[in-house]
Amino acid sequence: MFFFNTGNNANKNIKSLVLFGLFFSWLGDVLLMQSGFKFFILGMVAFMCTHLTYAYLFYKLHKLRRARLKEAFIAAFSMLVISLVLFYFFNKSKDFAPLMIPVGVYMIAISLMAIFAVNMLAGNYRNYKAVHFFVPGAILFVISDGTLAIQKFIFPGTVVLSLIVMISYGIAQSLIAEGFSRTLKG
Repeated sequence: MFFFNTGNNANKNIKSLVLFGLFFSWLGDVLLMQSGFKFFILGMVAFMCTHLTYAYLFYKLHKLRRARLKEAFIAAFSMLVISLVLFYFFNKSKDFAPLMIPVGVYMIAISLMAIFAVNMLAGNYRNYKAVHFFVPGAILFVISDGTLAIQKFIFPGTVVLSLIVMISYGIAQSLIAEGFSRTLKG
């Protein structure tokens, strides 16, 4: 809650967008606690809003530069490989077929968030905030969501996977929020 007291009016837009992202994460949590196809889709849409908001904020903090795309390219390639491997295994599940397109769109959204977080390593944000908050937070978010998908489509009901999801997700959100809080403080 310290987040509400950070920054000044010049940073109001960033603060509003971070709160928007956090709200949609909360909404996604609530929706995913329900059972059924409709709630799963709505939960994914809520989390897509979060990922796209964070991607936009990471981009605003450090835009892509043609001369320094190495980090973003490595992140993009890594996310492509992870997505293809997960799709290969998910296709073996009968539950995956009706969700193939929504899950694919979701993977693009979370990939963009991770790519823009890692891109911050290419510039002036190769500092404490990027290295200690934004990049680890984005990576943990990918781990959390990937584990959630593995639990849903490959190993349903596996308790240890639920634990991994919640721990990695909680730490991811904390790191990203703390990174933005420190950015707003200057």
